[in-house]
Amino acid sequence: MRFYIIFGITFLICGYLIFFDPFAKYLGIYKNDMIIEQVIYEDGYHWECNNNTIFDMNKLSDNKWQFETDKNGNGSLVFNFVNDNDPKDIKYVINYEFKVFLNQIFWTVGEATGLYNFPDPY
Repeated sequence: MRFYIIFGITFLICGYLIFFDPFAKYLGIYKNDMIIEQVIYEDGYHWECNNNTIFDMNKLSDNKWQFETDKNGNGSLVFNFVNDNDPKDIKYVINYEFKVFLNQIFWTVGEATGLYNFPDPY
């Protein structure tokens, strides 16, 4: 009988470690929605957001966006700091990657090109 109990507990622990990945690190977890506000301002440049289909985007101001989702899957948001006169002149790029499951948004990757740091979603 002890063998079956020990085998059952071992099976449950292995299943948990294999399927639920408790060692995955998330940069942030948000419920239903999040806001990203870019804090860098320069004359002659503006922020543009490239959104994929998993998020519904609501632009609150020139540098502030709200994102909501009701779909499960992986998504990414890319923010470009673009010259007003030349759209091909991109000064900074910020890439956020997310996983969405059961109306929770898990921030998994944040990368910036041309910047030392970038704003966290809230």
